[in-house]
Amino acid sequence: MNFEHVNNKQLQDIERLVKELMEVLRKSGQSDDPIYRDLAKVLERAEVERRARFDANDSGYKGF
Repeated sequence: MNFEHVNNKQLQDIERLVKELMEVLRKSGQSDDPIYRDLAKVLERAEVERRARFDANDSGYKGF
C-alpha cells in the first residue's frame, strides 16, 4: 500500500481506524485471522510514512 499521496490528516485517520479495528478483532478472538496480519502490515507502513514525514519536516527529532 502506497501512502505517498495521502494527506497527513487522512494518514492519521487510517492509523487510528486500523488500530481500532485490530483491537476489535483481537477482543473477539480473531487475531489469528489473515486479515489481522494484513491490517498489522498496513498499520506498520502508515506509521513508517508518518515518521518519515515528521522527520522530513523537523530534522531536530530524526529517528525519534
